[in-house]
Amino acid sequence: SSRLTATARLYANAYRYRDRLVLADGSGTFTDIGDSRWGGGEARGRYAVLDGDRLGVTAGAEVTFISTNSQAFYYGAPPADIVEVPKAFNLQGLYTEVDAKPLPWLALTAGVRADRNSALDDRVSPRAALFFSQKERYGVKFLYAEGFRNPSAYEGFFEDGVDFVANPAIGAETIRSYEAVLWGKREGLTARLSGFRWAADRLVEQEPVDTPDGERLQFQNQGALTSTGVEVEASYRDPEGWLAFGGAAYTRVVDDAGATAAGSPPWSGALG
Repeated sequence: SSRLTATARLYANAYRYRDRLVLADGSGTFTDIGDSRWGGGEARGRYAVLDGDRLGVTAGAEVTFISTNSQAFYYGAPPADIVEVPKAFNLQGLYTEVDAKPLPWLALTAGVRADRNSALDDRVSPRAALFFSQKERYGVKFLYAEGFRNPSAYEGFFEDGVDFVANPAIGAETIRSYEAVLWGKREGLTARLSGFRWAADRLVEQEPVDTPDGERLQFQNQGALTSTGVEVEASYRDPEGWLAFGGAAYTRVVDDAGATAAGSPPWSGALG
């Protein structure tokens, strides 16, 4: 049907990480080896319920299979002293989105995605957007989204018997974002003014913990950060192709105690 557009893809990838650390205390050379292989597929389609872009529904599904293995040992150590951590898990995702343009100056989208992880957190992530515009001249849009990031296999399951201990109970980082954008275009000039607020929680951080074998490092869900700010940017391109652009932003990033986060300058900008 001309109303239905469908796509599908398959993918596969693999990598190996390896290091050899000559320890300053003279205890030898310590080696880490990390292997990861993953593959999967995705299928998605959009059905135009009404002609053109007046109303459409998009739906899709995705599945990924992942196999990881890490080894940590002193170089030349017997096999019995190798700390090996094999881990296999799989991911599935289902999503759908409705897009509509009921009036020439009004458009909207709303969707939700459900993700399952056989080893870590399952999450449901909604999002929505509302657009008001006067053709291609000027407009305003309002955006809302929720998202997450599950820890990597390294953050959740790696241990080496020396410095790191695994944390199989670790959970996903989460974020909730709000943004309003005012934009305009006129004879080669494009300008945008936006305000935003991003609230991230359960951030994955490396912490020292006590174990029966002494102090070790472990990744844990610790703390939160909230980023609130405003940004302005503009660009101009003349008929001969010359381009000038500039922008600036003021951003305030605070932790869950209300203190300014380290490494978060309030002012930033670009000019070219």
